[in-house]
Order: sequence, then structure tokens, then C-alpha cells
Amino acid sequence: MLCHEMARQIIHDPVVRAGIRITLELSADDQGPADPYLDWINSCEMLARRAVEEGDLLADIDPPRFARFVIGAFTGVQTVSQVLTQRTDLEQRVDDMWGFLLPGVVPTARHQDIARIRRARWTPVDAD
Repeated sequence: MLCHEMARQIIHDPVVRAGIRITLELSADDQGPADPYLDWINSCEMLARRAVEEGDLLADIDPPRFARFVIGAFTGVQTVSQVLTQRTDLEQRVDDMWGFLLPGVVPTARHQDIARIRRARWTPVDAD
């Protein structure tokens, strides 16, 4: 859900899109801000740690390494999507990423939940 929500924001929120573009452009010169990546990695690590504790991820997964990999993989997926399709296929590419990853990180006893997990999305509530 974290990756799909980020993809949704990149597609629909020009401020998020601009932030991604600036961060990537600055990163190309070794001057990019690390904080956006570190914040996202830390959030992903917290969720991964909880998932390991609850048996939703394999017990031998190291949450900090897993989080860094997931954020790196997402960054690559969204960059390639931007270059090839101007992100029109980003949701599908994120779903593909998780389709490849989940069978390798979810305990076998929970594989029946993978399809449901892949369909899960956070839906923002309009504030009135």
C-alpha cells in the first residue's frame, strides 16, 4: 500500500511530482537531499519490522535491508515508467514489482493472501 500510495501521489499530485524530480536531479550531482529517502526507508523499515513480528514476512528478513531494497526498487520502477511511458503504467509496474517480490518474502503458509495483499490500496478521504 505504501508503494501504491506513493505512485498515486506521483501521478496525481504536482507538488509530489516536482519534489521527486528535484530530488532526482540534485542526486545526480551528489548534492541531493538524503532526507526524503531516509524518511521513506525508515517508514518502510517500521512496517517491515511489524510484518516480521506478525508473521507476514519471513522471519529471517532483515527489516533495514529489506526497506532499503524496496525503496530502491520502487525508485527504479517509477524512473523507468517515467522514461518509457510518462508514468502512465506506473500502477501496473508497481503491481508487477510486488508480484515478483511477495512470493519470495511472504511465508508459504500465507501465500493464499498474496492476491489480496496486491489489491490493497489506501483510499484518501476528502476533508470537508
